[in-house]
Amino acid sequence: MSHRYQTLISPLVLPNGQVLRNRMVHPKCAPDQTQGPEDWPTEQTRYFYTDAARRGNALVLMHPRNTPEVRKMPDIHDFAHSYTFDTKNPAVQNYICQAVEDVHAYGSKIVGMVMPALPRGKSLGGSGPKFMQQSEGFIPLPPSQPATKEELKAAIDAAVEEVKQLKYWNFDGIGVSIMGLDKRNDVRTDEYGGSLENRIRFSLEFCDAVKKACGKKFIIHAMVNGVPTDEDKREEDLEKGYTLDDLAEALKLAEGKIDLVTIREASMLESHPTGYTFNPGQHRCINVCKYLKKAGVTIPLAVSGGFQDPQEMEDVLKSGSADLISIGRGLFTDHDFYEKVIEQRGEEIRPCVRCNRCHGKKRAPWTSVCTSNPSFGNEVKDMALIQPVKRVKKVAVIGGGPAGMQAAITCAERGHDVTLYEKSGELGGQLLHAKYFTFKWPFNDLRLWLIAELGRKGVKVVLNCEPTPEQISAGGYDAVLAAAGSKAKLPDIEGMYNEDGTPALKTCHDVIGHEADCAKNIIMVGCSETGIETACYLAMNGHNVTCLTRQNVLAKDASPLHSITIAFEKPCHPETGEPYYAPYWERFENLKGITKATTTKVTRTTVTYVDENGTENTLGADQVIVCGGVEPYLDGALKYAACAPEFRMIGDVDGAKDMQVSFRSAYMAANQI
Repeated sequence: MSHRYQTLISPLVLPNGQVLRNRMVHPKCAPDQTQGPEDWPTEQTRYFYTDAARRGNALVLMHPRNTPEVRKMPDIHDFAHSYTFDTKNPAVQNYICQAVEDVHAYGSKIVGMVMPALPRGKSLGGSGPKFMQQSEGFIPLPPSQPATKEELKAAIDAAVEEVKQLKYWNFDGIGVSIMGLDKRNDVRTDEYGGSLENRIRFSLEFCDAVKKACGKKFIIHAMVNGVPTDEDKREEDLEKGYTLDDLAEALKLAEGKIDLVTIREASMLESHPTGYTFNPGQHRCINVCKYLKKAGVTIPLAVSGGFQDPQEMEDVLKSGSADLISIGRGLFTDHDFYEKVIEQRGEEIRPCVRCNRCHGKKRAPWTSVCTSNPSFGNEVKDMALIQPVKRVKKVAVIGGGPAGMQAAITCAERGHDVTLYEKSGELGGQLLHAKYFTFKWPFNDLRLWLIAELGRKGVKVVLNCEPTPEQISAGGYDAVLAAAGSKAKLPDIEGMYNEDGTPALKTCHDVIGHEADCAKNIIMVGCSETGIETACYLAMNGHNVTCLTRQNVLAKDASPLHSITIAFEKPCHPETGEPYYAPYWERFENLKGITKATTTKVTRTTVTYVDENGTENTLGADQVIVCGGVEPYLDGALKYAACAPEFRMIGDVDGAKDMQVSFRSAYMAANQI
């Protein structure tokens, strides 16, 4: 048989004799917010793991954690919204076992994350980072002391009992981390400290104890962060505390104890890559795996960090650079991922935009969502909300932005006869900015996919046409979905409008695609996420930009989780000396921000503002640009309200705050037709 993705779909025999049905591994990445106050896995959570197997993963990692104290943490850290299961409750065990058996029903295997827990205030090495970075800043951590040998043994014994429970529940193995690699955290002088072999002894003793208790066939899947190879090193790379040769030595010592290792990218940012931190094909973990294999590591290696394209995965596997691919977000975007792989239709897989909102939004409303896939995290609810089509209808969609295209695709998937009207000559709407902002390339991939999907679903697209209500009424449509979008607005500040009421200044929407027409020195008034992205776009094209915002930080509305707010690494924090994850805009020396600045007056070349001390200041530049937000284009939608028996406004015109809400709005409206 000749198959486009032959290696990817081929079985793999692990060193312990267990067989994985293909080369896809699902990491520990459950959406926390599928849980409410329940201390058992909800139906949606159980569905998540089942669907991970259905979407093709041969090995699924679950974290059946029992950590009730997490609910007591301040919600600013997001952990308070994480799930916790009462694994001691037999009734809760019932649900966990259901999830296990559902994964097995798809021929996949499931492992549970288990690590020995040391007493509070104790650690293996006895030292460690004194700060943990969150997007709000650096959080001090209490100092730790080395755990005693008795405490280490007790931790292993307790963890093995937990592992034995998982085996009793029919788990196929466990997921672990290899502790002790980083020599910077080590102050021990006994057999658990000093040399690399000593530092990882505790982890390997745990693996030995698990194998003794559960048998050689019981899978142990380890996860480690890689270290960039010499040809892949960058100036901003942070010292790891271990080398590639250390990692190779550790994995060779683990042979016979560990059955599979996932090599993650060297940093948190690359492990959860976005358009700000990653370009297509830049997987440094691949070269790490090559190095390890050349050094003699025989344990099967999986690579992790931004994989979704099955052709890229096939090429990596076929070359022998890695044995498996670990995929999290890349599968969330398309329920039919594996079906499209099997049918050799990889180009039809819906792209992941790498927004990381599946990790949670870290602010209310606390939901794990997918910008690209409008049903992710809502699958169980949607089974009840979405009813079958009773008859084929003729549907008009007004507007070819994200919401309009999604609505047209969903209607066509339900079997309706769909025509989409777009008043401009190009589809994309608010997504068109991704053509110009190089760091938004994942969103441009999504835009191109939506356009291609319209063709695959048979949607009739009419460009350069804003139909009149009379034309739509005469078309005999059963339903009209109005995705008329939004329009830029100017804040109520002196100087924003000319005497005749027309705008006196350009908005950030006006300059996208027209940066060459902008002046050299620019002041950007208002720096939401849209404003700061536009400022970065102008800065990377050679303009000098000063951003003013009345907020205490730039891009106040941006997601604080793996977004533009923490998008690259600096060697260290200037005060703490700790690794520093910096906002994207700090890359540009020609972009600066002034926060807590309330603008009171503007001209085409000056801005007057009041600073946090109440002092009035005036800045001058060659041009002033405004980011004042948008408002729904209601007139463009409501004029079609009487043109068909069914009428709905969707997307921005219906008050959607971002692209994910727009997609969800369009998807649900279309599913009600």
